[in-house]
Amino acid sequence: MSVLTIIGAVGIVPEPAGAATTIAAVRPRMSEANAVNNAGLVVGWSETWAGEDSIGPAHAVVWSPTGSAYGPAQDLGTMGGLVSRANAVNDLGEVVGWSHDASGVVRAFLWSSALGQMTDLGGLPGATACQAKDINDRSQVVGICTVPRGSNIEQRPVLWSDGQITDLNAGQGSAWAMGINDRGEVVGAFDGYLVLWSGGARISLGEIVTGSGDINDRSELVGNFGDINGTHGRLFTRGPQGSYQETDLGTMGGSTTAALDINERGEVVGWGYTTVATRGFVWDRGTLTDIGTLGGTNSYAYGINDRGEVVGQSHLPSMATHAFIWYRGTMTDLGIL
Repeated sequence: MSVLTIIGAVGIVPEPAGAATTIAAVRPRMSEANAVNNAGLVVGWSETWAGEDSIGPAHAVVWSPTGSAYGPAQDLGTMGGLVSRANAVNDLGEVVGWSHDASGVVRAFLWSSALGQMTDLGGLPGATACQAKDINDRSQVVGICTVPRGSNIEQRPVLWSDGQITDLNAGQGSAWAMGINDRGEVVGAFDGYLVLWSGGARISLGEIVTGSGDINDRSELVGNFGDINGTHGRLFTRGPQGSYQETDLGTMGGSTTAALDINERGEVVGWGYTTVATRGFVWDRGTLTDIGTLGGTNSYAYGINDRGEVVGQSHLPSMATHAFIWYRGTMTDLGIL
């Protein structure tokens, strides 16, 4: 299964029938960190170890802080299938993402240490796949479900709340939901535009070309706009009259930056092209800071908490890619399963 972000479209690809459970270990195993909560709990995925000379499928994982360090990755398992990935975590320690079930179907899940296992969040009627993308501190979850429509399929933006699932776009066509704040406002994309669902209304904010973005509790949100000259991350802040003002985050010397997450202090993380590599960044009040790597060439920043701790994925000198946490100039390798 893979999640495709292709110029304004997100697709969920189910596990193929008869998919192999391992691959030859022609490269090192990989891991990736996607989000971190304010207690420092990190979630993402890691490829598993299937024995000598073989790599197993990726599983959703949690890395927990133990004093000043981090313990080993905790395997969250799957809902009976091969692959799972964790996308987000709230301050209650609830984790959301997607997993194959025993039939290879992609299901949205909720996991917590209290539950001790993944819970299927369900899907829209007729949905062939669902994925949870974000969760707020009220345990409201947003994501996408794939629904057939005639000979085509549509991606529907969905909200899971109090045991109910709602199509945020009310069946008006393909769209997706990417982030939710504690006020219940949802950022997503529809018809090529960045949109905000707030108070029962859908507000269009500007063109968007990638399926990434987030929103904080001050209703500040990030997305990405592109043209023939490249893609730039954008910050949208609400003005005194309620309208949104747009700030271009700039570049790191190359043609592209992608803004992926924002914390309550207005700090934004993502990645961008330099003249020679791809690097994770922190943007703060007009300044883009390259956060470096774990010794390799490239890095990508995916999540940030309110302390300013940043998580993502980086190359090692061996060109393996590992999950990391970065704080105040120091990047730490979180390792693999």
